[in-house]
Amino acid sequence: MKDRIPFKAVGYLPAPEGLPRPMLFVPFFHPFGKADYGSVRVYEEDHPDRKTRYSFTPMQPQDGWRDWVAKGWEDCEIGRIELSALGPDGATYSWKIFVAHDGDPTREFWGWKFEEGPTKIEA
Repeated sequence: MKDRIPFKAVGYLPAPEGLPRPMLFVPFFHPFGKADYGSVRVYEEDHPDRKTRYSFTPMQPQDGWRDWVAKGWEDCEIGRIELSALGPDGATYSWKIFVAHDGDPTREFWGWKFEEGPTKIEA
């Protein structure tokens, strides 16, 4: 499952050629119940002063990945997140993530699916 991280699991984001893959913990999430929160919260893309219930925690060691920023949106079935971080080479990279939490979690995948990235953001 290289292209996804389930809720309540540790996984790796894809990394640019020659750079280490960032390791993240994606906490438990339920659209109608309790959500656990990681150390980085995802802010609403249309209302930057409000947080969604999505979050994650960069795991140690990060091998130089830092300054994580996340924005996106959520509803009762799906969501989307755009992450960015400063890489060990000094460049900023972004990832686009689809968040699935629809249907029966014992039969369907619930968690993060990587759609794009890493994409180098030119300054």
